Amino acid sequence: LGALVNQLIMPIVSRNEGANKNSDNILFLIFMATFLFTGTGFVFWGLFGSVTAPLIFGAKALEITPYLIPFTFAMVCFSLSQIFVGFNLARKIYTFPVVSFLLTFFQFGLIYMSHNSVGAIVWDMFMVGLLNLAVLSVLHMLEDYVRVFENNLVDFFGLLSSAKAFDDQPKRIRILILN
Repeated sequence: LGALVNQLIMPIVSRNEGANKNSDNILFLIFMATFLFTGTGFVFWGLFGSVTAPLIFGAKALEITPYLIPFTFAMVCFSLSQIFVGFNLARKIYTFPVVSFLLTFFQFGLIYMSHNSVGAIVWDMFMVGLLNLAVLSVLHMLEDYVRVFENNLVDFFGLLSSAKAFDDQPKRIRILILN
């Protein structure tokens, strides 16, 4: 349910950014729509999961019902955090997907260290979901500093690539193509 609205971020924000319009209201609308959709899923599968899961999937679903609330809440957190990733990616701020990707490795590490039960994996996902939403929310609030960091990083690598060894590279490529 969280991915339904996420697909709208790139085209709408890109259009606004191209027209030099403020996209913060788009972020708010998409965030609230995602919250509404995922909140509905959380209520249906999380809060009432002990009723709905066995009703839909049968008696075998009773084994997972204790884990439905933390698992669905983790999915809500992941879905909401991906709104920040898509929004800032459309605005050409690349730190957000990198941080989200790195947090995935943290999640793999937690699951690798404690995978002795379904409950342990669910609680690992719960912790990483909360961490993902918290970190990306803070990064979004510090967006100006993130932009400065990215610009400094680009300038630093630009300095490295402008060294004499790299200056001849385009000339060599042109010579190879012409030959």
